[in-house]
Amino acid sequence: MSMLRYCVGSWFVLEHRGTVYETFSHPTFLVALVASALVWGLSPLMTGHLEPWDTGGLYYYVGALTVTGIVTGGLLPRPLWAHYLGSVVGQLTYELIFLKLGPLFLLGIVFLLGYSVVFLVAAAIAGRVRVYFTRSTF
Repeated sequence: MSMLRYCVGSWFVLEHRGTVYETFSHPTFLVALVASALVWGLSPLMTGHLEPWDTGGLYYYVGALTVTGIVTGGLLPRPLWAHYLGSVVGQLTYELIFLKLGPLFLLGIVFLLGYSVVFLVAAAIAGRVRVYFTRSTF
């Protein structure tokens, strides 16, 4: 069973079955934040819609979150919670800064929390593949 041993600033030290792992969360969070905000920022250029989920199908939004999740997970495999939180905060920040808030804003946050799981799963798979191949080459 994994357990958080201590947290100092942005360093998280975890212990799993006697092995100690140190993770630094700031870069992962920031890369996920920027990548997710770019999904929203590029949506008008790519689809002609201000919000990525307003396209005819969800192919752009789900596809873009999958691609950005793969890229960020491949660059920075851990910690996964920072990928999810960065994705949510990045998309929400873009909405708050650049879009008008309407009556469906709270419902949009619920959908955003759900769609960010797509980003998380893609990042987790890419991170797992990266760790597997970097460990197996030695």
